[in-house]
Amino acid sequence: MKTLKQHLAALNYQKACELLGEHGEELLRQGGYAEIDIASQLSHSQHIFWLNLPEASVTITAAEQGLHLSCSECLFACQHEGAALAVILEEKEALGLTDFSPYADDQSGELIKKALDQRL
Repeated sequence: MKTLKQHLAALNYQKACELLGEHGEELLRQGGYAEIDIASQLSHSQHIFWLNLPEASVTITAAEQGLHLSCSECLFACQHEGAALAVILEEKEALGLTDFSPYADDQSGELIKKALDQRL
C-alpha cells in the first residue's frame, strides 16, 4: 500500500477533482480562494494531513483505494476539502513532496541498495 506522502506527491488536478466527486472542479476552485497560512493552519505527518480552517478542520489519510478526506463540518465533499487539496497542489515544494517519489514503495530503498551492491 502506498504511503500518505506517496499519494500526496502523485496528486494532480484531475485526481483532486475526482476525489471531490461530481462538483470537484467547482469545489477545488472555491477552496483555492481560501487564504491559508501553512505554518499555523497546516500540519502533516507520516499518516495524516490536517488543515485547520476557521470554520472547519480537514483530515486526509491514505487508504487502500487512495486518499480518504474528512471534514469536521460537512458530510459530503465540500469547499473545505477543496481548500486542503488546493494547498497540496499549490505547495508541494513547501510540504516536502517534490523530492518524494510517488512510485516508490516501502521496499524500494532496500531493492535499490541491493542492486547497487551487486554492481560493485
